[in-house]
Amino acid sequence: MAKITVKPGPREKPGPRPRADVVVGVKLGRIACEPSCLYVNRGDKIVWRFDPSHAYAVIIKVFAGPLDWDYAVVRRGAGRLRAAVARDAKPGFYPYAVVAEVEGRLLVADPEIIIPPPRGGH
Repeated sequence: MAKITVKPGPREKPGPRPRADVVVGVKLGRIACEPSCLYVNRGDKIVWRFDPSHAYAVIIKVFAGPLDWDYAVVRRGAGRLRAAVARDAKPGFYPYAVVAEVEGRLLVADPEIIIPPPRGGH
């Protein structure tokens, strides 16, 4: 997926955007994602923080996802992944998968990203 740069419109002021953090780890043979239901707004930044002892993948499970990428692979030891929510992302429910490789097995969690309608309903 190509990265698209969107300049702020006349009503938006450029500047730092809010950030949402997701902490991902493996406990008792299961993936834990906190929060498992992530509420974000257009233009927000998301940072996933991983237990660096495993390799991970994050896969958006819809055709037209809200992020600046559709999937990403995180190598063992990396510990962090960043994404930006598109400024023109449609409000809605976006399921995604977090996959971890643990001792030759793939573990899967199914958290979600939710983008509420903007103020005024558009």
